[in-house]
Amino acid sequence: MNTGWLRAARDKIYQSRILDVPAYLIAPFCHRILTLTPEEAAERLRNYSPCPAGTASAMHRLVKPFRYDLQIIVNVYNLEKYIRECADSILSQETSYSFRVIFVDDGSTDASPQILDTYADDPRVTVIHQKNVGQSSKNTGVELLEAPYVMFVDGDDLLEAGAVQAMLSEAFQRDADIVQIGFSRLEEGKRYPMPNVTGVGEAAPYGELLGFACGKVIRSSLFETVQFPPGYWHSDSIVSFLLSPMSKRRIRIPAYGYLYRCSSGRLSKKAPSSPKCIDTWYITEYLTGEHIRRGLPCDSAFYDELLRQVLLNSRRMRRTPREIKEAVLVRTAKLFEEVFERAGVEPTIHQPLRWAILNRDYGVYRLYCRTHF
Repeated sequence: MNTGWLRAARDKIYQSRILDVPAYLIAPFCHRILTLTPEEAAERLRNYSPCPAGTASAMHRLVKPFRYDLQIIVNVYNLEKYIRECADSILSQETSYSFRVIFVDDGSTDASPQILDTYADDPRVTVIHQKNVGQSSKNTGVELLEAPYVMFVDGDDLLEAGAVQAMLSEAFQRDADIVQIGFSRLEEGKRYPMPNVTGVGEAAPYGELLGFACGKVIRSSLFETVQFPPGYWHSDSIVSFLLSPMSKRRIRIPAYGYLYRCSSGRLSKKAPSSPKCIDTWYITEYLTGEHIRRGLPCDSAFYDELLRQVLLNSRRMRRTPREIKEAVLVRTAKLFEEVFERAGVEPTIHQPLRWAILNRDYGVYRLYCRTHF
């Protein structure tokens, strides 16, 4: 029987956002209930790509009295094409505040180390060369904190003029723990401004800050016991799972200050084709446990955040085999049951997605994720 027309019609219905109605009304048209056990799902994922063993726990030292107002950490790996422009955009910042820049060369095999060394004579600059450790190379820059605020810049990105002044002024004047500035996307030499897409003003712990470390100044004391988990892709997830909920005041400002370069080497470009892309699930599971261990609230707001994370995870894993996506769904259901459902916690958003996850309904789950990211 040729069911292509049925699948096409079903997708058309879902693209019309019919999934915004109660899930029980649309489940009969596409449901596919999984019988895989959580233990079988975990084994399937391990065989596909093993879970990293890194930890988000750390013991970093704050050096007081602080020597600078801001510590800027730039992680670099094979960025000879961009690193000079990045470095110049930082060092040319005109500001009334003092800052230190730490360039972390993460085992580059191109000319990046030699380019970075040309900046070593600047008294504001420290260049560190190390063996490659991947995304957690940011940790090298926070081992010793000599400023009340820290900022991360990827080595192929740029700071707009006045970015440091704008963020630090807001941070000090409002005693903020995190200040996020507006982004612009840099693609093929053209700038595409993205106003602070999560709004301006004070931000809630979840959903109103972008979930990556760049484009923000962050109070250094938040890193005293936190690091980017080594070995994991998407280690910036500590922003959403730990740093933001640990903070007391989060501010978004309307100024444009961070230029994000959409280059082919970005993890977002290459990750979906690699088995290691399921790190996005592994780090969700791990950091949820770390969130609980630190006594942070597992309330409706956190449930909402995890549902948003589910949609992001689905997009990051879009090219993985179906059986791997099914295994992630089963493990997600187990996580939700243990953390929220047994405690009677309910989310305020994405109710059909919650329904699909708890019922292990891969059909509804898949189409909801495809039409709601």
